[in-house]
Amino acid sequence: MKRKYDRPGRPLGTPGGGKYGCTTKVVRVPLHIADNIKDILDNFESIKELVDDWGNRIDVAAETSKYGKPSPRYEKAMQLLEELRCFI
Repeated sequence: MKRKYDRPGRPLGTPGGGKYGCTTKVVRVPLHIADNIKDILDNFESIKELVDDWGNRIDVAAETSKYGKPSPRYEKAMQLLEELRCFI
């Protein structure tokens, strides 16, 4: 008869609980990065929020403009935001 526990830990067939609220994937990373993964992910989320916030500010500036688009001083900011969005 096969034992219920073939290895230490969770019983076979028992689904694992998600720590992050979404599906995850195991990957290999260099050791010098592995210790900083949590900080890297936190910074990534902060950058995404910052990019979204700046995008919203530009949208508000366009709505309040009498020409229907943001002032020329926002053109470089819009270009940089688009470049950042390509990386996230």
